[in-house]
Amino acid sequence: MILLHHLDLFVLFLSATSCRSCGFSYGVYWNDQYICRYYFVFWSLQFDVYRCTGFDGIELHAALGMYFDQFLKDSVNDRTDKYGGSFENRCRHLIETIQAVGEEIGQERVAVKISPFSDVFGASDSDPLNLGLHLVKSLNNFNLLYVHCLAPHHSRTKPKTPEETTTSPLTPLREAYKGSFFVAGGYNQEDGNEAISSGNADAVVYGQLFLANPDLPKRFELHSALNKPNHATYYTPDPVVGYTDYPFLEDAHGIRV
Repeated sequence: MILLHHLDLFVLFLSATSCRSCGFSYGVYWNDQYICRYYFVFWSLQFDVYRCTGFDGIELHAALGMYFDQFLKDSVNDRTDKYGGSFENRCRHLIETIQAVGEEIGQERVAVKISPFSDVFGASDSDPLNLGLHLVKSLNNFNLLYVHCLAPHHSRTKPKTPEETTTSPLTPLREAYKGSFFVAGGYNQEDGNEAISSGNADAVVYGQLFLANPDLPKRFELHSALNKPNHATYYTPDPVVGYTDYPFLEDAHGIRV
C-alpha cells in the first residue's frame, strides 16, 4: 500500500499563530475565511494528485511543527477564535480536515501523523499527554487507516531515562485509541519488537534507519550491522549523495544478499 504524504506545501505562507518569540517566521495569520479557502484550494490540488497517481490513501502530517501542529500546540497557537484555547478548539481544524478528506476518498483511506510530545520549530505544548489523549479520542470517531504517533524521544539524541526503559509515554494514547496505532521515533530493532510484543503498537515506522539501510528488513532478519545515517547530507540538492548511495549487504562473493 502506498500513501500520499501530506507535505504542508503552504506552510511558508500561512499560520495558526502570530507568535514570533521563537525566532521563526510562521507566515500569515489566517482568519476563518482564509482557512475555508485553504480547504478548497489546497485539498483540490491534493485530490488531483491522489487521483492521477493512483495512491492508496493520504496521510495527513499533523506533527513536528508543521501547519496542523501549529494549531494543536499552545506554545504557538495564540488564537482567540474557535481554533484556539481549549483542546477541542485547537484540534478542531485537523478534525474538520480529516472529515473533509474522508468524505472525498473514504475515511478508511485516511491516516494521520501526530507528535503531541515534540518540540520542533518552537511548537510545544504545556500538557502534551492530555493534548494527545484528547486528540486520539476524537480520532476514534473516524474509521481511519491508522494513527502514526511520534514518541517524545523521536530524535533519540540522549540515552533513555529509567522511566522510558520500563514504560512507553505513548502507552496511554495507544490504550485510548481503538484503531491501528503506529509508532515512530528512533526505534531500533529491539525497541520495535518490544513495542509490538507489549501491545504498545500495531506497527513500528522506521525512517532514518530505512534511508541508510535500503535492505533494512533483511538486516533485521540476519541481525547484521547497520549503516549509520549521514545527517550532513539530509535536505541537500544532490540527487545521489546521501539518499541512494548507501550500500546493500553483500555475501562473500560480492553478490547482493
